[in-house]
Amino acid sequence: MRRLFIASAAALGIVAVLASGSTSGDTSSSSDAGTSSEGATTPEESGGSTAGGIGDPVRDGKFEFVVSGVECGVKKVGSEFLEEKAQGQFCLVQMSVTNIGDEAQFFDAGSQKGVTDTGAKVDADGSASLSVPENENSFLEEINPGNSIDVVVVYDIAKDQTLESLELYDSMFSGGVAVSLK
Repeated sequence: MRRLFIASAAALGIVAVLASGSTSGDTSSSSDAGTSSEGATTPEESGGSTAGGIGDPVRDGKFEFVVSGVECGVKKVGSEFLEEKAQGQFCLVQMSVTNIGDEAQFFDAGSQKGVTDTGAKVDADGSASLSVPENENSFLEEINPGNSIDVVVVYDIAKDQTLESLELYDSMFSGGVAVSLK
């Protein structure tokens, strides 16, 4: 039953993202909402370099992200009814997401990627992200222009690896922006 709920919610999220029409690939690192995206890089173009780090505002499309913290080594998240256990270890990444566009847009935790110290690219764990109490009101949350939400995005990585960086996306169709976690 829970898997059906998650699959339905994921499908609804995809439809919402497609309906929002967000195909913008504008990426930049800036603390000023009016700054141009000239000279911006995507994770692919940056060749491993990053546009920002913890505490730095970075942009992709209609979203500005600020990663505020990372906690790894977590074995499980959620309550007894919605508990998720890590295959390896969970890394919980706290961030704020601000809509810098001129239309409402949905935030999709499942579109966010992580990169480990071995170079492995990992997807965010949507199920585990839903189980984090801080995310109760942010799943499929539509963010209006100028508004922000605080979320925790969860990654399940191998026990012997560390989460080195993130690739953050305003949608599955955008170019993305890299953030160093070092």
